[in-house]
Amino acid sequence: MTDFPTSSREKVSHAATNQDRQAQEMLRQFSCASRPLVLLGAGAGLAGAATSVQDWCEAHGLPFVSSWGGMPYLRRGSKNYLGSIGVYGSRFANWAVQSADSILVFGSRLDNRQRTSDPRAFAPFAAIHVVDIDHEELKKYGSLPNYRTYEYDLRDVARLLQVADFAAPDIAAWLNAISSCRSEHDTGWESACEVEQINPYKAVEILEKKFDVDAIVVADCGANLCWVYQSLGEHPGPIFTAGGNSPMGYSLPAAIGAALTNQARQVICFIGDGGLQMNIQELQTVSHYRLNIQLIVMNNQGYGIIKQFQDSNFGGRHFASGIGYSTPDFEKIAFAYDIEYKRVTTVQELEGIVLQDSAQILDLCLDPDTLICPKVEMNRFLHDQFPYLNDCASIPFGFDYPSRPSDL
Repeated sequence: MTDFPTSSREKVSHAATNQDRQAQEMLRQFSCASRPLVLLGAGAGLAGAATSVQDWCEAHGLPFVSSWGGMPYLRRGSKNYLGSIGVYGSRFANWAVQSADSILVFGSRLDNRQRTSDPRAFAPFAAIHVVDIDHEELKKYGSLPNYRTYEYDLRDVARLLQVADFAAPDIAAWLNAISSCRSEHDTGWESACEVEQINPYKAVEILEKKFDVDAIVVADCGANLCWVYQSLGEHPGPIFTAGGNSPMGYSLPAAIGAALTNQARQVICFIGDGGLQMNIQELQTVSHYRLNIQLIVMNNQGYGIIKQFQDSNFGGRHFASGIGYSTPDFEKIAFAYDIEYKRVTTVQELEGIVLQDSAQILDLCLDPDTLICPKVEMNRFLHDQFPYLNDCASIPFGFDYPSRPSDL
């Protein structure tokens, strides 16, 4: 009797069945955790799985966090959502990561802006289960003993979660600790600048209340991207940025694309003074087509994120980022392009701003030394962010950490 080769369809079916078994075993292990945490990345959003995972977390009372790439796909007003993680992430979300004993990751590559440059600084007490379709991404965890990887098509996650025999763990103590920590500690944003100056975090909060409910928000890169993504609240409209690529000047042409394809909707474009000068000629496109773009310039008269690195690592030598750099008069630029312009120098002026149904440049005058905070500096744990807390407060939920990740 001749043995015919297995068909491609049968091979795919067998592989899918095996993947399902592995995924169900992963969920079984996760259900044994005392301090579980779910992390959603952009991969979950792009696969259409983010809403299903969030619904599942809420149904079982599980806390969850996101990467910056995953954040736009979530209902961020959920009580189960603890914030976005990373070097420039929420202090509170980072504390949850550092205290968890099991983390379930859907579609996040966990790059060095999320874990820091030293993987030992990330979730040292946790078994980390990474679910992703990208085999090459999963390979990088091979040498790390606390990682488990699952090559899985996240488009099937909704079905998996529906059929999986998942028993929600008893995590009342964990949720109480999270709630207590959440109410006791601030964001760290207050240290960005002096009290009398415009705080960019406060500025984003004030402006967000003025957005149309379906407004499209586009952020650029560097300091202004950090300020927006760290402080943007529950706005339900789409949020875009270029992610890890972070090209200066991205947000203006991206906002133009959004406005041309969504002409009935308001488009909010956050950009830095440096980024605007990369694509400043595109203001003619905005003017020519009379696009409804509110261009918010976070004007700190320099390359803020670079200056902060220079302060931390190069003795405050601001060459090419502050020294040798200057900005034009954006009011004259706006006049040349026939675009409405408003200079904003105080919080009171900002609160009185009215967003228009036509193009407008809002020039937010920030102090040149305005900081990004909180921020994880080199060779520190993910939870140990500047501005630094006292030793007791900086250790999440009382865990005893060594002084540096390299000491683990």
